[in-house]
Amino acid sequence: MREYDVEDPVVEETRVHGCAYTDRMGYDIHRIFEDLRRHQSENADRYVNQTTVIRDAAKPQSA
Repeated sequence: MREYDVEDPVVEETRVHGCAYTDRMGYDIHRIFEDLRRHQSENADRYVNQTTVIRDAAKPQSA
């Protein structure tokens, strides 16, 4: 084990699911991103627009 690896059940589960997902996509990066974009468009209300978040954070807060 590398020294920066963490023995954590959440990390391990994430790795297992990530490996299973890439296996289902045939390890094809184009297919993976196509699938991710499809999920994003189907669930647009569940994704954060990072540009908006950054802009909103930069605005001065009123008291």
